[in-house]
Amino acid sequence: MRILGIIILYNPDIKNVLKNISKFIDHIDHLIIWQNSSCEGLEKMVGEYSNKLTIMGNKNNQGIAYPLNVATNRIKESSSFTHLLTMDQDSEWQNFDSFIDTVSLLDNHSIYSPNINNENNDCTTNTKKVNDCITSGALFSKYALDKINGFNEVYSVDCVDYDFSYKATANGINIYKICNARMVQTYGAPQISKYFGIKSNVYSAQRSYFIVRNHMLLWKDHNKYLSSRFKINILKHYIFVRIVKIIMMEDHKIKKISSIIRGLFDGLMNNRSKKYT
Repeated sequence: MRILGIIILYNPDIKNVLKNISKFIDHIDHLIIWQNSSCEGLEKMVGEYSNKLTIMGNKNNQGIAYPLNVATNRIKESSSFTHLLTMDQDSEWQNFDSFIDTVSLLDNHSIYSPNINNENNDCTTNTKKVNDCITSGALFSKYALDKINGFNEVYSVDCVDYDFSYKATANGINIYKICNARMVQTYGAPQISKYFGIKSNVYSAQRSYFIVRNHMLLWKDHNKYLSSRFKINILKHYIFVRIVKIIMMEDHKIKKISSIIRGLFDGLMNNRSKKYT
C-alpha cells in the first residue's frame, strides 16, 4: 500500500496542524498540504517533514473538491500511489497505525473510514459496512478513484463527501468503517449559550447558505440512497434547530437566517451556482 495524503488548510492554527500531521505522516508516503488561505509560518514549521511534503494552493479559498481532484489526478497519472488519504486540519488521529494495519488485510477496491468521535459505535466486528463517510480520515483506493469521475466541484465543500459516497455505492464500491481506528473531529466553531448551556457549531452566513443548499441538492441527486432519518435530520438540524440556535446565541442573526432560507429555496430550485451573492 502506497499512500498519498492531502490536508486542506483554511486559517489554521499551525501548531495544532503540525501536531495532527505528526499522528499519521510516518505511515504514509507523501503529503500534500493545500493552502486555502494564508498560512503564516507554515513552510518554516514543517521543515522536519520537508522530504515528505508538497505545499500547494494559491492561498485563496478553493473549497475542498478542487484540491481533492488535484490529488486524485496525481494518483491516476502515476504508478507511485495506490490510495488517497484525505484530512481536515482539525482532525486528530488516535491510532492511525491500527487503521492501516486493518486496511492492509482487506481488499484494494474499497473506501475506508475511521471511527469518528466514537459516534454511532454499533460495531459488532472490527469492520462495519456503512452507507457513507466524511472525507476527513477517509482512505480511497485507486480503484474507487478511477471508477468515480472525481469529487463534485458544484458542492465545493459541504456534501462533497456524501456525494462521492453515494456515487461509489451506485458503482458497487463498498465503504467500511474501521471500528478500532479512532479519530477526533471538530465541526465548526463550537459556542456555548450563556443562558441555556446549549452548544452550537457556529458558521458564517455564507457557509450556512451552502450547508442548506448543498444538502437539498444532495437530496435531489441521491434521493434513493438517503434514509428517512437522514432527510429528517437535514430539515431538523440544518434548518429549524439551526435557526433557533442563531436566534438564541449567535451574532448576525438576520443575515444568517436569510442565508438559510435562501439556501433552502435555491436547493429546491436546483440552483447549482458556486457563487454566494
